[in-house]
Amino acid sequence: MRRAALLLAAALTMGCAAQTPAVVVGTSAASASARSRTVSFETHRRDALDGMERRRAFQGSGPARELAWNAPMEWRPRGRPRAGVLLVHGLGDSPWTFRDIGAALAARGYLVRTVLLPGHGTRPEDLLDVTLEEWRRVVEAQTDALRSEVGLIVLGGFSTGANLIVEQAYRNDDVAGLLLFSPAFRSDSAYA
Repeated sequence: MRRAALLLAAALTMGCAAQTPAVVVGTSAASASARSRTVSFETHRRDALDGMERRRAFQGSGPARELAWNAPMEWRPRGRPRAGVLLVHGLGDSPWTFRDIGAALAARGYLVRTVLLPGHGTRPEDLLDVTLEEWRRVVEAQTDALRSEVGLIVLGGFSTGANLIVEQAYRNDDVAGLLLFSPAFRSDSAYA
């Protein structure tokens, strides 16, 4: 299984983005937490769009464009997916970060989804009232939703999103691999 996950992770990253992510494969920790209530991707997307329409401080490029840039996204492959990939953005960021890699992975046969973390996509002050637990619940629910559609799951994240998906992988030993873009890990290096 470990070898298959390593090959999958390598296949996911080949030619998908100019920035090469760190790849961490497999987890050994048993799933200790209870599963969250699964929320379908469609419900997550609709709820995110509703929240943005009510709360977003639009900047002038057109509400429809801004909503599209910030909404959770999905890319479906032709035919049956080889695996599912869930991508989580960083602090103050949006799902738009993954538009290039999402399309590239779907072209290679993967079902790819992004999430919108609570407090994002609306107004900066909305980040003041959000909790880490709310972010964890979204990542867990969308991991579960993707798992219900495909057998093999790979999690990916940028910065804060990378840390959230590593934490999710530790709780779920069925995660086949991780795509980490600029994860915020502590370094013991004197150069860090």
